[in-house]
Amino acid sequence: MTPSHTKRRGARAWVIAGVVAVAILAGLSVGAYVVLHSRLFAATTITVGGEHHETAAEVAAVAGLASAPPMISVNPGAIESRLARAFPWIASVSVATSWPHSVTVIITERTPVATIVLPKLGEVLVDRSGRQLGPPGPSEVLPRLEYSIPA
Repeated sequence: MTPSHTKRRGARAWVIAGVVAVAILAGLSVGAYVVLHSRLFAATTITVGGEHHETAAEVAAVAGLASAPPMISVNPGAIESRLARAFPWIASVSVATSWPHSVTVIITERTPVATIVLPKLGEVLVDRSGRQLGPPGPSEVLPRLEYSIPA
């Protein structure tokens, strides 16, 4: 065997080892992706606290958690934004994940300070910033503000 033949054989062994290493890494990556997106790591335990004007089921549905998504796909910041936009009563919301199956949503609701009467909407509760929260319940007794358009 000549030295150049030995060098080619050594180079071929390194190429084969490199191809095998890449194949193993690709297989591990695909396997990790499949496992992390499987029911083994699904958000199946959803805890919602602090809600009074929304149900836990409504919160889970708007948050995208009702279908038990993979935990790796749960984005707390995006969920917080969606909930704050969807429900006028939400002043702040905090979402935390706990692997392998839990998501906790804690809501702080706005406090109504008055009822305003709007020409087309009728009576509406508002908070201290003036945000409209919805119609008052039968037991809510708050100062009533009437709005009229000047003539």
